[in-house]
Amino acid sequence: MNNTEINKLIAEIEGECFSIDDGVVVVKDHTGWPSIYTPCTNWIQGGRLIEKHRVDLVSDYESGWHAYAGEFDRFADTPLRAAMLAIIYAHDQAT
Repeated sequence: MNNTEINKLIAEIEGECFSIDDGVVVVKDHTGWPSIYTPCTNWIQGGRLIEKHRVDLVSDYESGWHAYAGEFDRFADTPLRAAMLAIIYAHDQAT
């Protein structure tokens, strides 16, 4: 799954209004203005979600990161990607 797909799914889970323009996910920010949404690469956006969804991150010290959202574990090359994938998977399992 690429970053645009991850960002789009997270926007859907979070109930954000979004559009995709040339591979960029756009949401309305807290003021109502359009804002680029990149939680799988932006710590300000992704960090808020890690805290909200209580995601635990663990480095394997060699090739990437494990993210745990409840009982669900996902692995990726960066901590934000791993966390967003864990949130997506946990959401999919709950629905």
